[in-house]
Amino acid sequence: MSNETTSSTLSELYTEIVAEALFVASERSIMRPLVRNYAVTGGGKSVEVPIYSAVSASAVSEASDLTNTAIDPTSKTITCTEKGVMTTLTDLGRNSAPRNVAADIGRLFGEAIAKKIDKDLTIRWFFNYCWFSINNYVSGFNFPSSGKIKS
Repeated sequence: MSNETTSSTLSELYTEIVAEALFVASERSIMRPLVRNYAVTGGGKSVEVPIYSAVSASAVSEASDLTNTAIDPTSKTITCTEKGVMTTLTDLGRNSAPRNVAADIGRLFGEAIAKKIDKDLTIRWFFNYCWFSINNYVSGFNFPSSGKIKS
């Protein structure tokens, strides 16, 4: 059976590889600090997140009361998906390497995860915000339906 290992075979390397990958991914990702973490509980893969409307504060004079502000959030359901990377580390490769192979694999995995996070978040941001703005901007122009190009 190729690519088959047991947890006892990897017990000493697994923790080091995962810790290094998570550390490198958090340090290298540019877009990751711009998003919020939500805990997915109950064994499912989706979470319902409240979206609150903007609330503004106002100056209050001495003899006036504040007015009540209604808070009526909407919600968005976020469904999690898995992303991953895999390699096969043999005992010969680990024992014959002059470097800490587990740390090197963790660094490589972390860099790959950081690139994937940045790519996914950048694409989502572009299509949610920029594409909408570009479409609104372009739709305001009246392009000629036919015409000659001057030479």
